[in-house]
Amino acid sequence: MVYKEKMKKYSIIVIGAGAGGLVVAIGAAKAGKRVLLIEKGKYGGDCTHFGCIPSKSLIASAEAAYTIRQSERFGLEGTKPFDRADRALDRVRSIVSEVAAHEDPPALQKLGVHTLTGTARFIDPHHLEVICPEGKEQTLYGKNIIIATGSSPLIPSIPGLEGTPFHTNETIFALEKIPKHLAVLGGGPIGCELAQAFRRLGAEVSLIHRRPFLLKKEEEEAQEVIAKKFADEGVQLYLDQTTERIAYEKGEFTLFLKKGQVNVDTFLVSVGRQPNVSGLQLEKAGVRYSEKGIPIDGYGRTNRSHIWAIGDVVGGAKFTHLAENHGRAVLFSLLSPFKKSISRQPIPRVTFTDPEVASVGLLEREVAHPREVAIYTIPFSQVDRAITADRTEGFVKVITKKMSSKIIGATIVGPRAGEMLGEISTAMAGKISLRKLADIIHPYPTYNQAIRKAADLWLIQTFLPFLKKFLKGFSLKRWLPILIILLFIAISYFTGVYKYISFETLQKQHRAMQSFVEVHPVATPVIYIAIYAFTAALCLPIGIILSLLGGFLFPIPWSTLYVVTGATIGSSIIFLAARSAIGDFLEKRAGPFLKKMEKGFKKNAWSYLLFLRFIPVFPFWLVNIAPAFFGVSFLTYLWTTFVGIIPGAYVFTQTGAGLGAIFASDQKFSINSILNIQLKIALVVLGIFALFPIVVKKILEKRKRRRK
Repeated sequence: MVYKEKMKKYSIIVIGAGAGGLVVAIGAAKAGKRVLLIEKGKYGGDCTHFGCIPSKSLIASAEAAYTIRQSERFGLEGTKPFDRADRALDRVRSIVSEVAAHEDPPALQKLGVHTLTGTARFIDPHHLEVICPEGKEQTLYGKNIIIATGSSPLIPSIPGLEGTPFHTNETIFALEKIPKHLAVLGGGPIGCELAQAFRRLGAEVSLIHRRPFLLKKEEEEAQEVIAKKFADEGVQLYLDQTTERIAYEKGEFTLFLKKGQVNVDTFLVSVGRQPNVSGLQLEKAGVRYSEKGIPIDGYGRTNRSHIWAIGDVVGGAKFTHLAENHGRAVLFSLLSPFKKSISRQPIPRVTFTDPEVASVGLLEREVAHPREVAIYTIPFSQVDRAITADRTEGFVKVITKKMSSKIIGATIVGPRAGEMLGEISTAMAGKISLRKLADIIHPYPTYNQAIRKAADLWLIQTFLPFLKKFLKGFSLKRWLPILIILLFIAISYFTGVYKYISFETLQKQHRAMQSFVEVHPVATPVIYIAIYAFTAALCLPIGIILSLLGGFLFPIPWSTLYVVTGATIGSSIIFLAARSAIGDFLEKRAGPFLKKMEKGFKKNAWSYLLFLRFIPVFPFWLVNIAPAFFGVSFLTYLWTTFVGIIPGAYVFTQTGAGLGAIFASDQKFSINSILNIQLKIALVVLGIFALFPIVVKKILEKRKRRRK
């Protein structure tokens, strides 16, 4: 019989009491929200009952068993190997019960979370129907609904499998005894972890995997280390094998493989997981989904803005820490007027075999442009802590951008690799380059010293070879001009001497300057041009002040001529120095994009240069240097610079001619008053005029191609 109760309303309803669902439900309840948490199975979800907690508890017992067997390696005599390990399974269940007690309905209700055990399904976008175990049927209203139903084991379609007492991770920990012979189907993280653990606890183990290598999402070196370790410990590996059919009779499985067969008493299926979307009736809520999961936006929302999805059910990576991260982001969005996006940082992952395999970011085979990256590898045989513990089988491998040493991926294989990975993940999230990790003091002796050693390799393997190659083609004669200029630039900026040339200085010293010009009418223009050329060559930001000074000291049009001459000389000096020192170097190492730009620039050099001179959209010093990298001829550079500077020079010298009145009245001077809208329009028109020949040329070329 089905009983119906009066409809209850909640601010937030969470479907699924796993890691992500608990984060949202508990957090919202603490914030004073009316929250309902619905769970059809065990509270705490897969991680607590069938995943992380039981598997790591079993692995801990397995490591202890392995250490006992290996005691002689550490100089210990007289220790006896254990005879039975069945109680290790009791220990696993005890730990699961202890952890689950903090997540069951009574514990949650104390935190203010309403709970309801039953199967939920949508009636419409805001209403749910829940069928409880005792037969009660409840209709609920949720202002916001969070789907956190997780995932379940994927069962392959193998003839003969259905109807047999095979195990998944949801049933394997209920075993009363360690199997005599266990077959594990699947060489992913779960399969590898449990295969090694049961082998160490005394079971014969056969691992069957359809690929020629284990742990497909890891580096090849990591796959090799784990395969060798398994072989050394007696795990029978059947790689590159498929299970054609299965027979079960008298308590024994017979697995017929592509090559040969395996007979075992216990069979574990571990070939992947699938999102739990069936039964929710998502179509009635208008929520889009597929067998791969529920699509969400950057904030965790489905196509219905009040319905959210987090954790395994959205597809992609299926990790407890990722589900919790989703939950925290959604919780923030629910409790605040602002939305918090789900983290886009690379997701760290750890496979808890022995040695552990931990990785984050890109693998070497996933790098799109290998020449742009550097890879640093440190084997644990070079790390003192690993040597003392006799754990030298692993390594640290870090992938970075070559010169910046920005970390884009890392793999660690070794004991405590999961804990070590935290340093790399933190560096990636904080945009800390690998080379900076070399400066961090790492305690000695620790496994993390392998990371510091990898960071040291940037200097040895990347920077010093680059410097050596660079200096190999270094010519003092070629570099001397630019080095002298750089020296003077450094002196000018460190001393701040250029700051003395300012409008305030002109205002205070204008009479003295006028007197000097009157006394030295021939020498003054030469000195002025030399100073202007010097400051232009050093790229000092005082060109406008000097142009105003020229207009104040000398009559038009001579002042304009002096400014143009000085600026052209100074620009030519820095152009020639840059071309001599760096031009050839860059041209040899230019990529396709830069070469394409260079070709286009050369083809229409004078138009582009006049445009850049007429319209000062780029800094003056950049326009002086850039043409040197594009192979522009000096003659073209010289005349376009001279002509292109004239309009601006005229404006500033004309303005400078009126400074006497400003000095006399003690008015405040503003550069913006010179660059009025009319002047800006005039300069833009000149720039467009400079580009006009290019436009005409392209139109004519296009017509010519059409005629052909």
